[in-house]
Amino acid sequence: MLFKIAEGDFYKLRYEEVNEILKEQLIRIYRNDNRIDQEESLHKVGLQQLFSLSYDQFLQFANKEDILALEKGADSKDIDSVLPASFFAFNEYDFVHKTISQEVKELVWEKYGGKCVMCTTSENLLYNHIIPIIKGGSNTFRNIELLCEYCYKITHNID
Repeated sequence: MLFKIAEGDFYKLRYEEVNEILKEQLIRIYRNDNRIDQEESLHKVGLQQLFSLSYDQFLQFANKEDILALEKGADSKDIDSVLPASFFAFNEYDFVHKTISQEVKELVWEKYGGKCVMCTTSENLLYNHIIPIIKGGSNTFRNIELLCEYCYKITHNID
């Protein structure tokens, strides 16, 4: 009230700035262990209140980092968030391999000569989405590359 900021102004007028601040805070929370403890959970609530965000508005920001934490190996029980049901509707590995058509797989294989795009090995190759499905990527020829298991883990920060 002192600064004449009405409820919802941050969300409406400063969306990008709020997004950057929350992103940095959530990265710090997840940095060490890909989980949210009680203190970190209270910190998330404080961030939501600080910017006068509804629970749904806060989830729009938080889910992006929650999903990244899950992609890096976090357990969904440890992230203290509600993710959209569509996220759990598939096992990403199965989804990727069941939905890439055989034609696209053959084109990708031919394009990269059956070798990892990073290290050129031909061992333990995986089809990798350049832009992940979860971030709007597709199963098209232009969005798929070949990576060996090792390079896949490096690319996706998997230990």
